[in-house]
Amino acid sequence: MTLEDVQARVAEIRSIGAGDPEAAHSKEDDLYRDVLQFIAYGPQGLHKELAYAALETQEEDFPRWCA
Repeated sequence: MTLEDVQARVAEIRSIGAGDPEAAHSKEDDLYRDVLQFIAYGPQGLHKELAYAALETQEEDFPRWCA
């Protein structure tokens, strides 16, 4: 996983945004899980940068709820 991978996924979540909040929320959850798994099991390196990049989705204004 690279910083560019995370940034691309954040951009995808932004593009979905309020148009389909359920899909955006699901992709956000997937991103967080994948970043945490990479941090836990991946090589040392960009952990802090990946976490900060993933958390940028918190700035997006869409309802977060689960069915």
